[in-house]
Amino acid sequence: MKKTIQTIVLAALCLFLSSAARAQTAALKIGDQVPDITINNIINYKSSSAKLSDFKGKLLILDFWSTDCHASIELLAELARLQQAFPDKLKIITVGKGEKDEVKRITSPKGLSALSLIASDSLLNSLFPHYLFPQLVWINPELKVLGITTAYDANEATIQKILDGEQVVFKDPKADRMDYNPDKPLFSNSDGGESQDLYHSVLKAYTNGLPGELGIRKDSSRIRIYAANQGRLSLYFMALNLPMYSWPLNRIIYQNVASDKFRISNRAEEKQEKAYCYELDLPLFFEDRARAIMLQDLQRLFGTGARIEKRNTLCYVLSTTPGKLKLQSSGSETENNFQSAITVGKFMNNSPLFSLLDYLEQIPGSLPVIDETGFTGRIDLQLNNNLQDIPALNYALLKYGLQLQRAERAIDMLVLYSMDSAPAASLIKP
Repeated sequence: MKKTIQTIVLAALCLFLSSAARAQTAALKIGDQVPDITINNIINYKSSSAKLSDFKGKLLILDFWSTDCHASIELLAELARLQQAFPDKLKIITVGKGEKDEVKRITSPKGLSALSLIASDSLLNSLFPHYLFPQLVWINPELKVLGITTAYDANEATIQKILDGEQVVFKDPKADRMDYNPDKPLFSNSDGGESQDLYHSVLKAYTNGLPGELGIRKDSSRIRIYAANQGRLSLYFMALNLPMYSWPLNRIIYQNVASDKFRISNRAEEKQEKAYCYELDLPLFFEDRARAIMLQDLQRLFGTGARIEKRNTLCYVLSTTPGKLKLQSSGSETENNFQSAITVGKFMNNSPLFSLLDYLEQIPGSLPVIDETGFTGRIDLQLNNNLQDIPALNYALLKYGLQLQRAERAIDMLVLYSMDSAPAASLIKP
C-alpha cells in the first residue's frame, strides 16, 4: 500500500447569474436542467467569459478539484488528453479550489492548454455540492445533468457512448454526504450527539458519500477509533499501530488466508465488497487498550488474526564499500523523480537514503530492503534509468561507495493468519 501525498490547485472564477437563473441555487440532481450561468475569468478559452449555453450541443464536463488533492492534479492531464481526443464534441471545464496565481503556477508546467480553467465559486459549489475530490459533473448537449461521478468514469469509451446517444450507466456515481464531520460519531447517533454508550463497536459495509479516511479522536471522557470506507488491510494497520499506507506489501505473510480479500486493485469496482466502515467508542480509561479491543473485533468479525513477528527473510541489504564512501548533498531543494514516467536519468537531491529504499521496496514483487549503512544525512544521487534493474542500479551506486546485496535477515513481518480452528471464527464471509 503506497503512501499518497495529496496536493493540487486552480484558477480564479467569478460567476454571474441572469435574473432568471439567479433564483435557482439549490443543488441539482440527475435529470435537472442546468441554469444558463455566465462564467468569468476563464483561463485557456477564446474569451474570458462564457455562458453555459455557449456549449449547448456538446457534452460538457465540469471537473471540481482541490488544492490539497493529489489525485485531482493527476486527473488534469488525462482530462486534457480527452479534450484533445474530442475537440469538437466535448468541452471540459475544471473548477478548482485555489487562487488564480497558484493555479497557473501548478498547471502551466504541465502543458494543460487544452483545458479551460476557472476557480472555485460559491454558486457552482451550491449547484453541485461535494465533499470529496475530484468530482465530475456530466451535462448533456441539452444542458441537463447526466451524472455526477468520480474520476473512474472519465474515459474515451464512456464519452463516445454519450456522444453516440447511447444510454450510459456510470460505474462509479458520486453523492457526498455533506454533513460528514470526523469529530462526530459515524453511526452511533444519527443526530451527531455525544454517545451515551459505555462501549460501542460497529462494522458496516461501504457507505456511499463518506471519505476514505480513518483516525482516532478523543476528548476529556471518551476515545473513538473510526474508519470510513477502508479495506481490511488498513483496519489491521490501525489496530496494530502500523504506519498507515507505508507498510510494504512485501512484509506481509498471508498464512492460510486469501490475500485478495485484503487488496483492493480497482476501488471503483471492488469497494462494495472489500471496503468497510468501522467505529469503536470507549470511555477514555480504555485508551491504552483501545487498539487491542479493535484487533479483537477484527479477528472475530473477519476470522483473521494478526501479529508482528521476526522472520528470517530474503532481502536486499544496502551497505557501504569501505574506503569509497562519497555521500554528500548540494543542499538544493529536496526532490526525486523516481515516480516520473521520464526514462532518462533518475535522481534524488538533498534526500535521505530512505527515499530510495522506500521506492525500491514498494515496487510490486520486490524484496524487502534493509539499510545497514549507518548513514543518516541527506545526499544527492544520479542513478540509472530503470531502478528495478538491480545490477544497473548497483553500478550507479558504486561511485558513491554503496552496494545492494541479497542476504537473509530477521525482520518484522505482519502475519495474517486464519482463525478457522476457533469457534465462531468469522461473522463476515471469508
